[in-house]
Formats: sequence, structure tokens, C-alpha cells
Amino acid sequence: MKLKHLFEEIVAELGSTHGFGDKVLTRIEKALNIKATKFVRGGTRSDVFDIGSGKYLKITDDPMDAAGFMVGKAHPDYPIPKVFDIYKLKGVRGNLWMIISQKVETGFEPGSSGMEMRSWFIQNTKFRANDTHPGNIGTDSTGRKVYLDPSFDNADEYLSKIPVLKI
Repeated sequence: MKLKHLFEEIVAELGSTHGFGDKVLTRIEKALNIKATKFVRGGTRSDVFDIGSGKYLKITDDPMDAAGFMVGKAHPDYPIPKVFDIYKLKGVRGNLWMIISQKVETGFEPGSSGMEMRSWFIQNTKFRANDTHPGNIGTDSTGRKVYLDPSFDNADEYLSKIPVLKI
């Protein structure tokens, strides 16, 4: 229990679970004239920040994640949160993408297993779900179930369409 508390304190102080989030975040805020109001959550390869007005900013180093949101932008009928902006970041070390999307309340029905969520996602979408845990499935402001970590087999096609933002 003490270890969990220590981790939460570190995350609160850093503002992210990756360390790239807080440094890159400041540069994104300046480039887009936005302000992150709080750190929402960190995943294996991303950090999410609340930027107000019902929007989240996600910073990720996962190309499949970026491609998935680009597909969501191209196909608003897919159960992916509404995407307002998506950019590949230039001026940073490595490959990073940022996504501004609709704010989503995470979690699936209480008691649902990962298998139930995976089944729901496969039945309700045209692409695969690799990481179906309650933090990756949520409800948007219209009550629609959405997936927060989509993956696509033809990611390169969508990655090439993502505009570049120099920060």
C-alpha cells in the first residue's frame, strides 16, 4: 500500500507517468494556445490531460494509437471519441503524437470482464481491440460507448495522413 501511495505522489508531482508528458506538454500548450488543467491518467505509452471545454489532450509514443484516432477522425461513426485535432510532433526526440479528443468517462459496466469488453468491441466495430480493460472503454457525452486505444492493421496508411506540428 505504501508503494502505491508513493507512486501516486510521484505522478502528482511530475504531472505524468512518463516524464515526456510534462516537458512536451508545455511546448504543446504554447504552440496551440491551450492549457492543461490537470493530469487525468497515464497508460503504458501515453499521458492524458484535461484541457477544459470537454476535451482531453493525449500525448503518445504509440503509432498504432495515433493511427487509431486518425481513423476515428476519418470515420466519426466508429466508436472512438470525437477527435478535434491530431498531430505528429516535430522538434522532440523520438516519435510522439498528440490527440485532442472529446472528454470521456472511462469504465464499462461494473463486473464486466476483459473478455466481455473485447467481445462487445469486436461486435460493434470494424477493427480489433488489443487492450480491453475498463480504462480503455468509456462513455462519451452523448452516452455512446467508445474505445480509447484502437489498433489497426493498416496503420501506415493513416499515420501518413497525420499533419506535423513543430513544437
